[in-house]
This record gives sequence, structure tokens and C-alpha cells, in this order.
Amino acid sequence: MHLAEIIRRQAAARPGDLSYSCAETGLTWRQTDERTSRLAAALHACGLRHGDRVAILARACHRYWEVHFGCAKAGLVVVPVNHRLQTAEVKHILSDVGAKAAVIDARLADLVAPVDIPLRIGFGADHGQPLDYEQTLAVQLAPAMIALLLREPDLGDRDLRSIRAIWTGGAPIHPSELQRLGAVFGDVLGSTFGMTEATGVAGMRYRLSGNQADVGRLASIGRPLPLLDVEVRRPDGSVTDDDEVGEIVVRGDTVMTGYWNAPEATAAVLRDGWYHTGDMARRDSDGYLYLIDRRADVIVSGGLNVYSLEVEQAINRIPGVAESAVVGIPHELWGEAVAAFVVCQPGAVVSEAAVIAHCRAELAHFKAPRTVRFAPDLPRNAMGKLDKRAIRAPYWPAGRGIAG
Repeated sequence: MHLAEIIRRQAAARPGDLSYSCAETGLTWRQTDERTSRLAAALHACGLRHGDRVAILARACHRYWEVHFGCAKAGLVVVPVNHRLQTAEVKHILSDVGAKAAVIDARLADLVAPVDIPLRIGFGADHGQPLDYEQTLAVQLAPAMIALLLREPDLGDRDLRSIRAIWTGGAPIHPSELQRLGAVFGDVLGSTFGMTEATGVAGMRYRLSGNQADVGRLASIGRPLPLLDVEVRRPDGSVTDDDEVGEIVVRGDTVMTGYWNAPEATAAVLRDGWYHTGDMARRDSDGYLYLIDRRADVIVSGGLNVYSLEVEQAINRIPGVAESAVVGIPHELWGEAVAAFVVCQPGAVVSEAAVIAHCRAELAHFKAPRTVRFAPDLPRNAMGKLDKRAIRAPYWPAGRGIAG
């Protein structure tokens, strides 16, 4: 289905219902359909033609999405640009994609002032402040945001009855945190799993008050979504058995055709129509997927695979630990040694010996960290995910020899 059809169909089926709300601005589906159609016509009037690339540099607001759908109606390609980038980075992106126009939030105008853009389209910052939290119907939270939310001392005292859905994804989250969040919000939690290259791949709604099987699935990323073929494969390309670890591969209409101007990178991940995600997982007999690790983050110590996520989950269960990151660092005998980087909760004291002893009690001894470093925080990328490349970099100046 064409992206523009989402707006058209909703406008036909429920024209008076709310489509977007941003501060004092509320738009119905009919209004959104009309506004995006006018925007599409205006973009054509500016000389833009089918297939031209239009960058958008803006913070979250209703106009951001209107540009997306307006461009879809006009047959234009939207290029979202992260507003946290520096001017030189923005300039490189716009040059690389050959952007014919850029839609720019007035608050970010200085960021692109030195950049040569054929057509600039600006909009004002009159969309006010965000809605009150208590008025929210649905929210998407990264696991790091959930961890911060759970630290709020008065969270349970707030009136949160309006929230109908909380979706999380983008990084692992421990089932105990889902249960703590569910104790406040009820059975409104769900998980999404995907990536830029293939959009959504799997998802589920958690059942916190269900049977033992439902509780066990709190560690799952869900079942494959419709319209996609999803398999878990061995290195030789064969499909794994139930509960056997392999790589998630995806095929379908939502999978990218390739990376822009990067044929070698494309060939490395797209083979015979299947996108190789680099995510290691297992699939149970009911079709639920359980993420094990990123292939690039698997530690090979003495010829044995250590999945960093498994070790991190064990460490994060230690009282006083806020979060952790586990990576492989050079070891002259074993090739790689397991190293843990730990952030403690405010006021908590956790020792290296306690972390190692806890892991040796819960896991096979070869999986336990050989060294533990404590830090006030851990590096993250622009998406808020742990940046393990940055953590590994000082230990592998010449490269690790494993992708990522």
C-alpha cells in the first residue's frame, strides 16, 4: 500500500476523528488529508518532480508528519535529517542524496544556513509545548527511558488512566522492568523490533497477568509481522531448529532495495532477496523470537561464543546496578576476554568481585567477566542505544576483525 493511502483511507473512514495533536493544535483526518494534498500541490508548483529528494530538518511536531505524507502524495522522496548533527554532517547528507529542497524548522535555521540548498521551505515554531504527560494515549519509550521513568518517586501517585499503550524497542529490556512498569500502568505494554533497512519485523503485546507461558514471553521480541518472511538461519544458510540460535533474515516489500551509493555495503547484507540483519536470535515452537545478541557483539573467548546480552542481563539483576555493557577485549591466550562496564544506581556501591561472583553463580564460568570497570554513564549513539563500538575502540586500535 502506498504511504499516501493511509491518510486517504482514514479520511474516508473517519473524517472527523483526531489524527494529530500537538500542544494546542489538533487536526482531524479530513483536515490532514486536505492539508497534505495542498502541500503536495505546492511542492509541485515549486518545480519539484517525481523522485526528487526533499530533506526535512525539524523537531517532532504535526508539521513533520505533514511533510512526510505531503511528499508521499507528490511522489517525492523524504530524507529525514537528525537535528542533533553538526552543519558539516548535514551538508554531507544533503550533497550525498542530491536533495533538491529542504523543509526546515525555524528553530534549526542556523544549522543549515551555510549549506547550499536549491530550495528552502521553512515553517515557524508556533506549535508550543508538548501535551501534559497525563493526557497521553500512547507512547513509545526506549528501554533507557523506561529505566529513568521507573526511578520517578511519585510515578505511582499520578493519574495515568488515559494511557492505553506503551511500546518499547530499539534495545533489550529486562522482564523485571516490564513487570514493574506493568504494576503502574497495567497490561498496556508492547514490544516492536525492526530496523531502518526493513522497518518493523516483529512485535507483540505483553500479557503480564497471563499464564506461565505468557510471563516467559516477556523476554520475547514477538512474532514476525504480516507481509514479511522471517527466518532464523545458520551460517551455512539453512534454517535453524526450534530454540537454536541463528541470524534473523527478512524478506518482503518493506525491505530496502539497498544503501544509497554504497553497493558493497548493500551486497554484504542483501543476498537473494533476503536482508541479513546481523541480529542473533532463537525461535520457539510457537513462533516467538528471542533476541540473543548482535552478531558483531558476540565475544569469542577460547573458541567459545559468549553472548554479551546474556551477561548484561545477569549483571543488571545485581542490586544497585543501573545498567551495564559487556564487550570483548584482547586477550593473548583466549583471543578475547569478557569485560563488563557497569553503571551503579545513585548511592549504591557494587564491587568488581561481587559482579564476577554473581555471574559465575548464574552463568557458565567462561561467560563471567574477567574484568569489571565502573563508570558514571555509558556512551550512546544518536538513537539512544549503547554504543559498544565506542566502548571497544580504546582496546582495539587496529580493529577487532569482526564487523561492528
